[in-house]
Amino acid sequence: LAAYDLAKSIYSMKSSKQAHIRVYTMGCPRVGNVRFAKLFNKLVPDCWNVINDNDIVPAIPHSPTAIRSRLPFFCPCRDTGYKRHGRAVILKENGELIINPSKGAKYRREAKVLRLKSAIDSHMTKYYRNHIRAAIRNEIKLEETRIKKYGGPATGGDQKHKHNSDWVTLDDLLER
Repeated sequence: LAAYDLAKSIYSMKSSKQAHIRVYTMGCPRVGNVRFAKLFNKLVPDCWNVINDNDIVPAIPHSPTAIRSRLPFFCPCRDTGYKRHGRAVILKENGELIINPSKGAKYRREAKVLRLKSAIDSHMTKYYRNHIRAAIRNEIKLEETRIKKYGGPATGGDQKHKHNSDWVTLDDLLER
């Protein structure tokens, strides 16, 4: 919410130089409705919501997306309920990252989490830290494989192989 307020203030100053605000949240609940999410995304387009796959907090307040999606586009009640702003990044226990998951994947995750006994514990910082470490370990393994296969890292001066479509690094995904 602070990023939204800051972006709104900067935007209202009509400065010729706009500040680039980048936001990363971990385990953040939904904080606004559909209209708020659209406005937030317009003012703060570089927002990333990292969600532990088993964390219940990002699944609340529950959003009735199944009902809302069946309403006609002109119905004003389509904007009711809570909606996540920014881009979702689901962080799995094995370090796998799902960036901008489909509506179906988000729905399945929420349905699973709402039944998990460990869902509240999964909001703890230690679980986020462990899953991020797993993601970093996965990235290191990928880089080691690239080095063995191509004889050098995919960063720095190795521009020849840097944009190989087989390589997807965490930095590459976050830049999209």
